[in-house]
Amino acid sequence: MHKILFWVVCLAALLYASPLSVNGALSINNDGKFVNEHGNVVQLRGMSLFWDQWAGGWFNENVVKTLASTDANTGWSASVVRAPISQFSTSLASSMMSWANSAGIYVIIDNHSHCAHKATNQAVSFFSSVSAEVKQKGYKHVIYEIYNEPLYNDCNGATDTDHWQGRALTSWSTIKSYAETVIKAIRANDPNGIILVGTERYSQGIGAAQKDPITGYSNIGYVLHFYASDEGHAGLKTPLLRASCQKFPVFITEWGTSEADGNGAFNTSYIDSWMAWIEGLGYSWANWSVYDKNETSSAISGGGSSGYWQESQLTQSGKYVRRMIQGFNSGKTLSQMGLTQPTYSDCSAFNGSATIHEFEWTGEGEFTQSIEAENYNDYSGIKPIHDENVSAFENIYVVTDGTEAWARYKMNSVPADGHYKLVFRYQAPNKDIEISYTVDGIAGSTTLTLPKTKGSFTANKSSIALREGTSYINFDLGGVSASDLMFDAFWAKSMDSSDSVNYGLLEVDEEGNRIVHDQPIEIVDGIVAARPTVGLQTRLHGRVMEIFGSRQNVSVGVLDMQGRVMLRRQLHGPGTLDLSGLRAGAYIVQLKGSGLSQTRRIQLR
Repeated sequence: MHKILFWVVCLAALLYASPLSVNGALSINNDGKFVNEHGNVVQLRGMSLFWDQWAGGWFNENVVKTLASTDANTGWSASVVRAPISQFSTSLASSMMSWANSAGIYVIIDNHSHCAHKATNQAVSFFSSVSAEVKQKGYKHVIYEIYNEPLYNDCNGATDTDHWQGRALTSWSTIKSYAETVIKAIRANDPNGIILVGTERYSQGIGAAQKDPITGYSNIGYVLHFYASDEGHAGLKTPLLRASCQKFPVFITEWGTSEADGNGAFNTSYIDSWMAWIEGLGYSWANWSVYDKNETSSAISGGGSSGYWQESQLTQSGKYVRRMIQGFNSGKTLSQMGLTQPTYSDCSAFNGSATIHEFEWTGEGEFTQSIEAENYNDYSGIKPIHDENVSAFENIYVVTDGTEAWARYKMNSVPADGHYKLVFRYQAPNKDIEISYTVDGIAGSTTLTLPKTKGSFTANKSSIALREGTSYINFDLGGVSASDLMFDAFWAKSMDSSDSVNYGLLEVDEEGNRIVHDQPIEIVDGIVAARPTVGLQTRLHGRVMEIFGSRQNVSVGVLDMQGRVMLRRQLHGPGTLDLSGLRAGAYIVQLKGSGLSQTRRIQLR
């Protein structure tokens, strides 16, 4: 009996070969692909741990073993684990390298900082020590991530993410200079190991790095981060496509199922779309994060840091990501994982001077900037509200019911002339509120209607036309009383596919042809203006859409998120549209009448 068990164990060991034993030392080839020691393309998939100063107890051998394990009940089948180390702990890095090596998977040693360029000497010392150990022990599985998420040039410490407006973002030239210094220190010990460099704006701005890459060294890759349920991050798909088409090496060392702050929505449609996108393009990735913090992006809800978690101890995010890692690392296809192959733009679109996005939107597409209401640089007739609990100012309200109430805001680093999504967060407990805004002091204004809220803060979306560089936005709050409106914040974001339709940047005619409005910014008689949407209204009841608000003939089109026409009908006045024949998912509805146009995004379940 003992002999039988011995041979069963031996057979199991032969059937399972670890990612490290199969692939050995990785490198980056001339096509920007990560390849193994045999020259075959490799796609790593795994998990990132949480910040070490808050979750240091999770940096342990059991967690690494659990992630690497192929056990059906508790294993994750990961091929890589990321170690976010923010305090230059060489002992923690050493332990993570040893545990990952024993488990047969790759490890990313991440300088988890928003401020690395202000601590260059410490980074050089840290990575010199790490790379020296790699050399001494002959490790083949270590990947160096030397700058997690650059943010502000004048940052103050590794964790500085303060969103005060007016602070200059860390430029690529600053990041590059820092990186070249640290790379030189690593190469003194490890001439070939893969080194990953963070990029501008929370590692979302790979475009600048692609235009001016680091030269003189091989095996240098670049970092892109995204949060799939944050609609402002959808525009990052196209820079990834551009990088793939132009053979620019990118590793997604951090992505979350949540919104950008780690919390908020878990939007399955958005997450599936992102997963299909990065898997279709073959990008390596690590999901954020292995931790039990009470937030959307956390993977664990029970069992603590001991590892070997049962399915019931995982969050919604943990269950989703574990299934994806197991499925794709076992060789399953997109369709086998229940995902739809994306329709990518032709790579030839990136060979000219045009900037192409999901719907050929003209603009840089990597821009997201938030501004708190109290961060005005000039104002009249408004007052910030002081929150005694946090010793800070939160929100603003109008202190006069007269016409002289306004606030002006400065928006830096607008990447290109164009239309952007304006998300306005507010509270209007009593009635619908109309405000208006102007951009850059140009005559004329755009009116924004803020529907009455139900007591809590909510967000309203519209389009705003901005010019490259710095724009000044002036909100006119005249006539609004203190009891009618509380203004919290606003965001200017890049647009995704549905926005391109919603704001008139793309139309689809009755034959399904895409009509692109490539004028990025409308200027009529010296007035910068967004294209308004007016007229028709809709209401969704399950799978039946009610259309009303006009008695004229109405053309109704239903498009999928790739812009393909799934359904088109002509209605004579108000009516209903049966959508029961469509699969569950997100769609864009276009309604057109004589001089009227309305688009909206719907989610069918």
